[in-house]
Amino acid sequence: MRLRGTSVLLLIACTLEVGAAQEAQKSQSPASESAVYFPTGLIDSSEFFSGFLRSIDEPSLVAAARDRSATMYRWETLTGQSGQMLAVRLTVKPDGSGMVVTTRVARHGDAPVITKREVSREDVEHFAQVVEDSGFWPAEGRGPKRREGKTSYVLDAGPEILEGVRGGMYHAVERRGHGDRFAEVVRCLAVELGGIEDVEGPPPR
Repeated sequence: MRLRGTSVLLLIACTLEVGAAQEAQKSQSPASESAVYFPTGLIDSSEFFSGFLRSIDEPSLVAAARDRSATMYRWETLTGQSGQMLAVRLTVKPDGSGMVVTTRVARHGDAPVITKREVSREDVEHFAQVVEDSGFWPAEGRGPKRREGKTSYVLDAGPEILEGVRGGMYHAVERRGHGDRFAEVVRCLAVELGGIEDVEGPPPR
C-alpha cells in the first residue's frame, strides 16, 4: 500500500508540474487564427503584419504582456524593393541570456527560413541599454501605464514595426523610415544579436 500511495503522489506532482509549464508557455505558443497581434485601431498596417506573423507561427507579444516576468522584443519589416518579409524576435530567459529567432520569407508563398541564435547575458544587457537610450519606453508619468492588473498599450506612429514587452507593458512603434531614433535599436537587434548582415540602415547623409 505504501508503494501505491507513493506512486499516486508522484503522479499528482508530475501533473502539477506539467500544468504549470503549459500555463507558462501559453504566451509563446504558435499562432492561432484568433491571435491578436496589435491593439485594435492603433497601427495602420496591423492587418498586413498580423497576417505575416500568423503565417509564420510567431507568438503574440500583446498576449505575452500578460506575464509581468516576460521580456521580449520583435522587429518585423518588408525589406527594400525585394519584397522579402523579415521578423527578428528576442526572448530574454530567466537567467538574463536570450534567444533570437529570425524568420525570412523571400517571396509571397515561399516557405519561411527560420534560424535561432543564443545570445549571452552581456549581449542582452547591452541591447537593453540601447533600448533605454533610444527612449523606446515612455518615461514615468508620460503616456499610458499598466495599472490594476491591466495591460497598457503605447504607440508612436509609420511601415515597419518594432515591438517590446517588459514588466507587463506592451509598446509598439510603427516606423516611417530608417533615420529615426530607433534605428540603432533595430540594428542592434537584427545585426548584433540576430547576426543578419543585409539589414538596411539609415540612408547616407
